[in-house]
Amino acid sequence: MIPSLLSRHGWPALLLGPGPLAGLVLVAELSGVRRVAFEAGTGAKDLGLFDLGSGMENIVGALGVQP
Repeated sequence: MIPSLLSRHGWPALLLGPGPLAGLVLVAELSGVRRVAFEAGTGAKDLGLFDLGSGMENIVGALGVQP
């Protein structure tokens, strides 16, 4: 089971693990999905926003991950 989280801003977030993407957190933002990596000893690293574009049809409402 993959835990669903809320970021400190109240946005939906998803922690991935175990597997090759372990430690990656996906955070839903208004116009995209932000990727944040957590690695032992280094803390958190912002990997940037995957921008889905502008307009109502590109607003992120939910995150889903399939193994």
